Amino acid sequence: TALECFVNKAFKQLTPAWFDELLSQQPPLIHDVLKRLRTVMSDKHRLSDKFTWIALRLAPDSGEEDVQQFIKAKKLRDTFSHGEDIEVEALPIDDTLSLVRKYLALHAGLSGSDS
Repeated sequence: TALECFVNKAFKQLTPAWFDELLSQQPPLIHDVLKRLRTVMSDKHRLSDKFTWIALRLAPDSGEEDVQQFIKAKKLRDTFSHGEDIEVEALPIDDTLSLVRKYLALHAGLSGSDS
């Protein structure tokens, strides 16, 4: 839950600047298309896609591995929240807490410097 809250908040905060950066690298003809895509997709991003975007931007060297950990934790969370039994030993509590701490620190460092 902590990781999900962070992802939703950070994605909302960080995406506008990243999107503007992406737009600045495109020819003017594509700007309207990308802006429309941004508007249409504004509330349709999956949680794992949001985390992937954040991970690859904040931790490009370890983002891929972090995304796999996130997906594993999310699958277990989804299984549990849909009423299925899961083994307590299977819960990736330490890995998930590590992701929360890592990305909170990375985001705080970014926010403290230029956001």
